[in-house]
Amino acid sequence: LGSPEPIFPDQPSIVIPSIPANDSVTIPLAFTVQTDSTVLPSSLLVDVAITYQIPSGDTLSTQTGFLLPLTLLGCAVPVLKTNDVRVQIDTNKEPPHLAELFRGLSEYSQDIQANAMSFQFQAGGDATILVSKNGGRYRIQASNFEALWLLLSELLRLLRGFHRDGEPLVVSVPDDLPLEDYMMAVDRHFECRQRLVEAQESMATVAAQFRAIQKRLLVKYRDKNPAPLASFEYLFESTYRKLHSSAETVEVCQVALKMASSSLSCNTHLLLLLLRYKFQHSFSREDFDILKNCLTPNVTSKTDASGWEETVDASLAHLLRTSLSKSSKDSGAVAQPLMVMAETTKLHKHIALVIDRISKGGTLADRSAAKAASAVKKDKFESAVAVGAGSASPQRPPPPPVSYTHLTLPTKRIV
Repeated sequence: LGSPEPIFPDQPSIVIPSIPANDSVTIPLAFTVQTDSTVLPSSLLVDVAITYQIPSGDTLSTQTGFLLPLTLLGCAVPVLKTNDVRVQIDTNKEPPHLAELFRGLSEYSQDIQANAMSFQFQAGGDATILVSKNGGRYRIQASNFEALWLLLSELLRLLRGFHRDGEPLVVSVPDDLPLEDYMMAVDRHFECRQRLVEAQESMATVAAQFRAIQKRLLVKYRDKNPAPLASFEYLFESTYRKLHSSAETVEVCQVALKMASSSLSCNTHLLLLLLRYKFQHSFSREDFDILKNCLTPNVTSKTDASGWEETVDASLAHLLRTSLSKSSKDSGAVAQPLMVMAETTKLHKHIALVIDRISKGGTLADRSAAKAASAVKKDKFESAVAVGAGSASPQRPPPPPVSYTHLTLPTKRIV
């Protein structure tokens, strides 16, 4: 079991001796939320990896996942007026009663109104949903983007389940994308990386000095007639205190980087969600999956050349050279090896360029093969018609084009 911090499974791995054929086993799972944490999880999704052995002796594996309830992170409170950040979404459906929509929360709180509710997160932060009386319009406002993302994603999930029958739910985003705030989250994460690297280098320097002092002291103690320690004792104690202080600084920087990583992950999730609904008419599901793999919300705390900023910048640069290229000059650019970034200016530029070209109708999926196959098919059909027109025997007219009114795509359901 894999869950985002600060949510931890009580049993990360479970062994099931055997399962009879055509039978099922119910396994209760318990999760613990770290109450003293100030980090909000980037999602409520728990990944489940299953490895099993079949009668032939072969070992197989599969993956699935499920969502944890929002009540693990906090509770509903009387409606708050915090609106530091906000997002508006429009739908084509009449809004349901929020207490009916959030049944899991309304069972524990009477503070959910018909068209307004607030949620207080235990780790800090709050978010509020306000429903317009003039249609399916929702305004989500919060104290930070992390809280906004978690409540917005839960709202959309519940709306899709509530309106699963009848006409499909259509969601649109009328506001501009919060790119400026997103760039600030990227910069905060990068600055935390740099501070951690500087703290680790400082600690390594002090540790080397401390080891050198220890060696000198050992040499003095081995002498039959050791000389007075003079200032070595003071130097030893002061270096030890400095080493202890450096270790505490590194620990503080690691915690700050973990918080910045979680914040950037939530901001990336939110940006991708808004981008998907804002450009849904020209941006397919396949395009979205490609962009999510490049602008990944799985933010790591690595400080080397394989950090989040370096890998995302290389991925977006690849998109700009290939599927989103505007000229042969862009396509001919040579990919550069991964190196530790000195600043995030180029990353900001690549993120803005990718979103700008997507907003102008750019696509990421390679549809050249499908276009080529369609062109070949059209040429063959025209050649056949031309040959038939030159012969004396009458030819049947070409069949009318098939009209596809409804197309059902297979979907992956999360249990």
